[in-house]
Amino acid sequence: SYSLGSATLHIYLPNIHSKELVAHFQTSTEYQGKTEEYALLDLPDYTYYAVESIRSKEDIVNLSFDELSKKIQLVITPENASEPSFTYRSDNTDIATVSPDGDLLAISSGETTIHVSSSDGPTTQFSVKVADDVYSVEPVADAYVCSSETSSNYGSEDILRVKKDGAITQYEAYARFPLDYLDNFDNIADCTVELKALFSALNVGKKAVNQHIIVHPCTNITWREERINWNNKPSIASTVLLKANGPAVAGDQYNSENNIWIDATSYGMTRYNAGHKMLTLNIAEDAYSKLEEGEVDYGSRENSNPMYRPRLYLKVSGGALGIKGLNPGVAFKIENGIISSKATQSVTIITADGKIIMKQNLSSGETVSLKALPSGVYIIKIGNETVKVIL
Repeated sequence: SYSLGSATLHIYLPNIHSKELVAHFQTSTEYQGKTEEYALLDLPDYTYYAVESIRSKEDIVNLSFDELSKKIQLVITPENASEPSFTYRSDNTDIATVSPDGDLLAISSGETTIHVSSSDGPTTQFSVKVADDVYSVEPVADAYVCSSETSSNYGSEDILRVKKDGAITQYEAYARFPLDYLDNFDNIADCTVELKALFSALNVGKKAVNQHIIVHPCTNITWREERINWNNKPSIASTVLLKANGPAVAGDQYNSENNIWIDATSYGMTRYNAGHKMLTLNIAEDAYSKLEEGEVDYGSRENSNPMYRPRLYLKVSGGALGIKGLNPGVAFKIENGIISSKATQSVTIITADGKIIMKQNLSSGETVSLKALPSGVYIIKIGNETVKVIL
């Protein structure tokens, strides 16, 4: 047998409010085991206050082309909760997505639900409504190139690396966005069009903070993601779309403060009106910093999280009735606000919030006019095809 003289115990007991704690200890000898009770009479040094409830400050969070991103604001009870930690999930990431830190990002018009869970147990949910003027596309190709590995291709990476450290190594990123969404508007010349590109930084070196980021367009729109390297990279145009301070916060995780937004309206529409249906952007640094401390890694289109992928937002307003549809099938066409059927098939028209406003069968040659519908976004199901229409 033996005797226990004294011991110092460090115990973590969540949400304890009592001044007297009773702990059970199992001791044993070589002959037998026994249980003793000991009273701890001192108030513990640390009291854990669990999250009892959470809710969003807004029942419905609205996002629009002018405010595509927003931080989730939660009301937490109690206010002095010890370690409020949350996870977030979107029901439909094609409408809005959310980062691990609670940053919302609009993807396309519609409404979805965001779910929030506390590590202490409580949950909540709320709606996010993305305005009808929001539509975005991801690049059809993106990659980065490296000056010290001139023949290497990085088109399959899930990042776009940007860095400049003088004569040693330089990294530049390229992304090519489609503009053919604009083809859907019969009277695009009468519309007001805005183009806005987003790149999200995932890793920012200490010496990359606030370095100048320069964005140029490229006239070459035929480069291939799986072949691009330093030796054959597209030439940049003289136009500067953005020259500003880059990432604001160093770190190896996403931070919305590090996003860069690029107004590509003027150059993009000049190219589109000249018959070019693609927009290529080049991102580079103009500051010098050595080693990894000067690197910035942006998410690429291969990134598993849609929140981090490059994105081009396109807004069309004014005189846009003549929409043709995004993916018209061979058995019908939508032109000048008229649906024309080339076969016998069902037609269903649904509002952006999911309300069916018309459902009927069309015979070959029959038409349905959309001109009497209020302006907005509609989903039209024709046979096996689904088309998004903006009126």
